[in-house]
Amino acid sequence: MRQTIGFFIVVMLLGCSNRQSNDKHLHSSSEQADTIGNSFQTVLAISQLTDDPLGIGLIRITYPENEMAFYTDTIDKKIQHEIVFSENETQYTIIKKHSFIQPVQLIVCDSEENIKYYEIICLEETKNWFRVRTNLDSDNSYWVKKYPFLTLLKWEEYLKGILCVKRINNEDKIFRSHDNSSGIIEFKTEFECFRVLEINGQWMRVGYYSDINEGYIGGEIIDLGWIKWRNDNFLLINYYDH
Repeated sequence: MRQTIGFFIVVMLLGCSNRQSNDKHLHSSSEQADTIGNSFQTVLAISQLTDDPLGIGLIRITYPENEMAFYTDTIDKKIQHEIVFSENETQYTIIKKHSFIQPVQLIVCDSEENIKYYEIICLEETKNWFRVRTNLDSDNSYWVKKYPFLTLLKWEEYLKGILCVKRINNEDKIFRSHDNSSGIIEFKTEFECFRVLEINGQWMRVGYYSDINEGYIGGEIIDLGWIKWRNDNFLLINYYDH
C-alpha cells in the first residue's frame, strides 16, 4: 500500500532559524505542500533536538475549551503564564502571540489555521501534574495540571507509532544488534526513511520500506538493523509524524 508524504510541510518554528545539525538549537526547513482532499492541509514541524533535554516524552495538547495555566510549582497558587483560547481568534494566532511557548511540533489542519494539536516536551509526571518545557531556547520549566485535553506520549511509544525516522548524521552506523561490537550493516539509500520496529534503551531496531522515492513511501517493511536514537538527553534522529 502506498502512502504519500509529498504533502508534508516542514515549517520553521517560532523564533527558530535554520542551522546546521550540530547547532545547539531546534532546526527546521520549509517546502510547499499539496492540498489534501477538499479543505485539509497539514503543516508538520519536524524537530531536531540536538542540544536540549528530552524529558520522558511529549505532551500533546488538543484544542482546550477555555484556558491553560502554567505554574512554577505544584503548590504555587500564582499563575505564571496562561493561554486563553478565544473563539474570535484562530488557534494558530493564539499560540504565536505567547512567546514563552514554542511547540516542538505543530499540526495545522485546515485553511483557517485551526490547530489539530501541538506538542511540548514533558520532563516529569506526577499523579496530578506534568512538568513541561515550553521553549527549547530556555531552561525554564513549568507545571500544568492534568487537563483532559493533555496526553502524555512517552518517547518509546511515540516513535514506534510514527511514519518514519532518519539519522541526523548519516555517518552514524547501523548495527546487527543493540551493541556497538555486534557488527556494522552497510546500507545506502537516496531517501532514508526507517520505520521503528523495536526500542531497547538508547537503541532502536528499524526497517526500511521496499517502495520509496521522493514524495512516496510504500510496500513492505524489511527488517534492517539497530541504530542509536538518543544519547543521554540528545536525539540522534529526525522523526516524521503522520
